[in-house]
Amino acid sequence: MRSRFDLAGYTYSATVGGIPSIFTIEPANIKAIFADKFDDFDAGWLRRRAFAPAIGDVLITSDGPRWRHQRAMLRPAFNKQQFSDYDMFEHDIDTLINRIPKDGSTIDLAPLFYTHALTLASRLLFDEPIASLNPEFADSSDRFIEAFHRVNKGNQLRLRMGRFLPIQRRDRSYEAGCEIVHEYGDAFVKRASEYRVSFGKNGVHQNDKPGDRYVFLRELAKEIEDSVELRNHLVGMLLVGSETTAGLLTGCLSVLSSRPHLWAKLHREAVDLGVPNNEAVKAFTSLSHVINEVLRLYPILPLFGRMANKDTFLPIGAGPDVSTEEQTFLGVILMSLSRRGGSKRIDRAIGAICLLEAVRESALASNTH
Repeated sequence: MRSRFDLAGYTYSATVGGIPSIFTIEPANIKAIFADKFDDFDAGWLRRRAFAPAIGDVLITSDGPRWRHQRAMLRPAFNKQQFSDYDMFEHDIDTLINRIPKDGSTIDLAPLFYTHALTLASRLLFDEPIASLNPEFADSSDRFIEAFHRVNKGNQLRLRMGRFLPIQRRDRSYEAGCEIVHEYGDAFVKRASEYRVSFGKNGVHQNDKPGDRYVFLRELAKEIEDSVELRNHLVGMLLVGSETTAGLLTGCLSVLSSRPHLWAKLHREAVDLGVPNNEAVKAFTSLSHVINEVLRLYPILPLFGRMANKDTFLPIGAGPDVSTEEQTFLGVILMSLSRRGGSKRIDRAIGAICLLEAVRESALASNTH
């Protein structure tokens, strides 16, 4: 994709899946799509149609007032105070670490990170892990996770089909995965319904206490009675929450595995910080820098797109501006955005940063002696 920008410029047009499309890595155009002209673009019919069998019309597929309402409803779930109880995550992290071989043998961490991220998202959003849905079956959570991964891959394939989606060959594996995911989602819906019917006359649950952690599942239960709509919201948020976390963990470990001196530095600082809490994590600036750089060079969503809902224009194109007709797909290639100028320059920059870090570490060591 980067070579296409090298050949055609930082904004070019193409037809993908029968849909007129414009791809850009121009900062001014990105600002127009996501800020200055935000109301000229939305998720679009393609995303809704592609994701419909799995999650219906939820936050990541909705537009307008419905999108704003859903976003406002979810925002409290990601308040910083929601992440202050580190003991809540300790069991899941220990489980992840214990599944890594201790004999130094090679292991693919990506599936483990995906499972961990899905469990973490479930605990944050629903106040319980996936495995608690069917505790009588030892492999119940693995069954759900495999189906969930299959559904996510199917969603992406359906998205790439574009206007040819209606003639796509029937994918029975995808349909079976949707059924399994819906089955587990219905278990959450059942618990949400039990919570809703036990409200008091004042709309407050008898077990709710001031200062209790915000639980997305319970808040949804207060507003949505339709079981299918409620299930779609729950599955949709699991999809968003798990994919992003798993992608970030995989990217960070991939970068650190080739930079042992940086790994050692982070380990020393983590040990010095002691028991994790909000203040300690906030002071762990080296980790923040690594995360930010990984997100810049290896974004979780390499391509992010919206669709024009009216005839509009972007500020920079082949000339002073580029016209954008209604139903045109606008794609921002985040993976290429940080590579304008070529990958060799990026590699040189990383090498320079590592060299400066090594020199600084050496100087600090000399001063201590």
